Amino acid sequence: MTITKFYIFDFDGTLMNTPLPNPGKQEYERLTGNKYPHIGWWGRLESLDPMFNIKPFPAIHDEYKKATADGGLTVLMTNRMFKHQDRVKELLTEHGMTFDIYSFKSGRESKRERTLQLLRGCPNVSYIEVWDDMDEHLAEFHRLKEERPEIIIKINKVDNGRSALMTA
Repeated sequence: MTITKFYIFDFDGTLMNTPLPNPGKQEYERLTGNKYPHIGWWGRLESLDPMFNIKPFPAIHDEYKKATADGGLTVLMTNRMFKHQDRVKELLTEHGMTFDIYSFKSGRESKRERTLQLLRGCPNVSYIEVWDDMDEHLAEFHRLKEERPEIIIKINKVDNGRSALMTA
C-alpha cells in the first residue's frame, strides 16, 4: 500500500484535555492531600494520573475519526518523553484511539525534523494535516510547508478543544 497522506495529532492540549501545570499541581494536592513532589510537570507521570479524569476534546476526537476513516497514516506526535508511552497509549485506548505511528520526544529533535524522518520513509506523501496547540510547534510546520511546497500541508491551531485552519 502506498501512503500518500499523514494526519498528525499532538497529545497534550490538542487531542487530550490534560491538566496544565497550574492548576494541575494544586489539583494534585487537593485530590491527594499531599504536596506535589516535583518542580516539573510535563516530564512527570503524575501529570497523567487517572485522578485527573483525562478525556479527549470532542471536536478534535471527531477530527481523529475523520482522519482514520480517510485511510491516511495517523501519527501521534507528542513532546511527551518516550518513558510515558505506556500511559499515553493507555489513555488513548480508553477512548477508542490508536495510531499507526507514535512519535515521542527523544533528544532535541523538533516536530518538523521528526516529520521529515517520516517523509523519508514515505516518499509518496502529498498531503499532511496537522493539529497542535503550541505556537512554536505550529511555526515548525509552517517552516516545513515552505521547505516542501510540493506537499499540501494543512495546519490546524487548537485552542481550548477547538481547531481553526491556519492560512499563513
